[in-house]
Amino acid sequence: MFAIKDGQIAGSIKELKTSDNLPRILSNLRVMGRERSWAMWWVAEIPTLAPAVLIDDVNFTRSSM
Repeated sequence: MFAIKDGQIAGSIKELKTSDNLPRILSNLRVMGRERSWAMWWVAEIPTLAPAVLIDDVNFTRSSM
């Protein structure tokens, strides 16, 4: 996850997790890339082939880990 400022990557963001619902996230989807990459994380046991996305106004909460 990256912080974007003035259209440029301003840095990476760690220790956050999304606390929003899928319909709201999808309604705020601005751009979806054409290239896909394999992504794997603790929530998904099976690797997923997914594009990069840019989503506006997503709610977050701090990680408890």
